[in-house]
Amino acid sequence: MKKYFLRLILPIAILTGAISLAVTQSSLYRQIGQSQRLFNQVYNQIFSTYVDELDPEAFTKASIHSITQNLDPYTVFMVEDEQHQINVLSKGKYGGVGIQLGYRNKTMSVVAPMDGGPAKKAGIMSGDVILKVDGEDVKKMTFNEAASKIRGKKGTQVTLAIKRYSEDESIVFKLIRSVIKVKEVTYSGMLSPTTGYVRLNRFSRNTPNEMHKAFQQLLNQNSKEIIIDLRDNPGGLLSSAVSILDMIIQKDNPLVSTKGRTKDSNRSFYSRRKPLIPDDVKIAVLINQGSASASEIVAGAIQDLDRGIILGQKSYGKGLVQSQYQIDDKRSIKVTTARYYIPSGRFIQKRDYIDDKFILNKTEEDSIFT
Repeated sequence: MKKYFLRLILPIAILTGAISLAVTQSSLYRQIGQSQRLFNQVYNQIFSTYVDELDPEAFTKASIHSITQNLDPYTVFMVEDEQHQINVLSKGKYGGVGIQLGYRNKTMSVVAPMDGGPAKKAGIMSGDVILKVDGEDVKKMTFNEAASKIRGKKGTQVTLAIKRYSEDESIVFKLIRSVIKVKEVTYSGMLSPTTGYVRLNRFSRNTPNEMHKAFQQLLNQNSKEIIIDLRDNPGGLLSSAVSILDMIIQKDNPLVSTKGRTKDSNRSFYSRRKPLIPDDVKIAVLINQGSASASEIVAGAIQDLDRGIILGQKSYGKGLVQSQYQIDDKRSIKVTTARYYIPSGRFIQKRDYIDDKFILNKTEEDSIFT
């Protein structure tokens, strides 16, 4: 009788739980529907009765930005020009003339022309001030607007008017854009007969190959210690961070995990092969307050797995994963969909990244930042 009673209770308990979950989800969907209707009613009322005629595109974009501003800083709505950095990370290249730009007091200047790029081949130099892009005054544009006008499809022309310190008159350059491959390892070499050094600027699609080449060159020079400089490295692609750790950490060790609300957001990453760098080569990682995201994943895994030492300042504290969803050809939204956890299970993100009043399922996390 007891066994029969237990067999009866178990299906009832499962059925009750399933019904409860379905009711909860149904209630949530109903609330979402009501909120959407309210938003549409307010939106339509404003457009039909406001004293001035509003620009639908500009007003809608501003409204969406207002919505995302209530979330974490990394959930953003992006139009075509604003997607450039995402495209650079994912593709490792862009169409342009090969110039590193600086901007101060509405003055755009050339920090450095890239080797092999159209700008350097044409004679543009560090310190040149860009006055006009295709005849338009740079001072009348934002930095992003001006930079966007300089970029473009391979084979197209852009005209830059340059002011050079040693010249009285401006110089006009007509440049043909080409494909510019982004270089993420800005320096690698031997600091002493036994100590190698690698400076990594960002984690993009090109990063694993560049770091593999840099590590191999240092090992070929009999490096016994390697310093990995991640200071002011804002991060980038999770896959690139995992690939770099694969070159350092012994096979089958946990590297990082992500947790979110969807199945695809819940993943665990392990080292998959014998590392490039032998265990007897010592590792030191330099970080500071500008080291974020993928930089913190690499530093955190090396620290948690006792593979090396971490030196510098407390890092930035960005432990949130973003996924980009394309809306149409020119617009997309980047949404935070998961959290990063380093091998010890600690959460990298600084607390209070979103106001608690917007969250239904708030949980306490074991965070590095208290």
